[in-house]
Amino acid sequence: MSTRTLQKLKPFGYWSVTTEGDVEGRTTKNLGTFHGYIDEIAFHLADKCYYGLQFKALLPDEMSPKYLPTKSKVTVSLDISSGTWDLKNEDRKNYFKELLQDRPNVIVKDGASYASVDIELTNSSKVDLLKRTALSKLSDEEKMALGLSN
Repeated sequence: MSTRTLQKLKPFGYWSVTTEGDVEGRTTKNLGTFHGYIDEIAFHLADKCYYGLQFKALLPDEMSPKYLPTKSKVTVSLDISSGTWDLKNEDRKNYFKELLQDRPNVIVKDGASYASVDIELTNSSKVDLLKRTALSKLSDEEKMALGLSN
């Protein structure tokens, strides 16, 4: 008898969907994360599977992927419907500062392109990025030699 507790799920939510593959897992394919009703998503993805679809309900902390920075500065803009294209540079910069006010380690600066701003990591975040980039170039053996084993 199973000691696992039956989850009470709702039909609407965030779902991680994979194909149900053969026993060896060769035909299992991750189809992505979807938001909506399980039946609508299933019918939408019906042509992507051979045996069936497997749904995993996602908890709030599982819905947001963890992104690691690859550069310390990037130019961003919103689409024209945001209304930010008609703003003066300073007003647009202030708009983005307010938008990102709760985001740690981000500095908003004047943008180099039309209707844009530049966002930049704070110095401490830049150092973290440099360390991660440098470590990614080392082999496991080199990391161990430096006392940085996993």
